[in-house]
Parts: sequence; C-alpha cells; structure tokens
Amino acid sequence: MTIIEFSDYQCPFCRKFWIETLPSIKKDYIDTGKVKLVYRDFPLISIHPSAEPAAEAAECAREKGGDSAYFKMHDKIFQEQNKLDGGDPNNGPVRGTAQFSEADLKNWAKELGYDIGSCLDSRKYQGEVQK
Repeated sequence: MTIIEFSDYQCPFCRKFWIETLPSIKKDYIDTGKVKLVYRDFPLISIHPSAEPAAEAAECAREKGGDSAYFKMHDKIFQEQNKLDGGDPNNGPVRGTAQFSEADLKNWAKELGYDIGSCLDSRKYQGEVQK
C-alpha cells in the first residue's frame, strides 16, 4: 500500500501534519513496512511564495545526496519554519505561515552539508516541482 501526500512546504497545515500526524504514520506503518509514503509537491504559490523554491531546494539536496538528503532537507524546512513561528523545531504549536527566503533555504542546506546554491539559482527543478 502507498500513501501519497500532496504538500506545500510553506503551508502551516502541512507543517502541522508533519509535526502531529506523520510521526505516528511513520512509526506504525512506514517503519513496519506496511505502507510506503510518497511525497508530492503541491506549492500554492499564490499564497505561499516560498513553497516552490523550498520544493526545488529539497530536489537540489536530493541531487547532492539521494533520497536521504531529500528527506533531511524536507524535515529541515519544516523544522526551521517551526522555529520562525515561535515553536520548538520538532514540536508544535503551529500558529501561522512562516516567511523565509531562498537565502534561508541555502543556509539550511549548508547546515546539513549540502551546497545547493547554484542548483537553486538555476531553477533546475522548477518544472519537476510544477508538474
């Protein structure tokens, strides 16, 4: 069985899912091999202008280190937004939409050991994210 999550990296409700629901799904179903999770980008750019660059940043991280790097960046993006929103990096509460820049994305990737600057600047994965 496969769960397909359509998500927006700047959406506070998506971050709430990441904090409150995904850990249980991961523990009870993904880690036990009962289901596979597929994450699909669904940036709502009209209300979340940083969502598309964030999705591209995650793809750039994947380019540097595979799926493991992608999900490290995925988690980092949500963690850092939680800090910006006044919360703990791995726990609630989610109060609203956090604002961040492409420079923030590059810095967060660098903290994980990935230099995604030229990849992100080139918009190499924009088409992949938009599809």
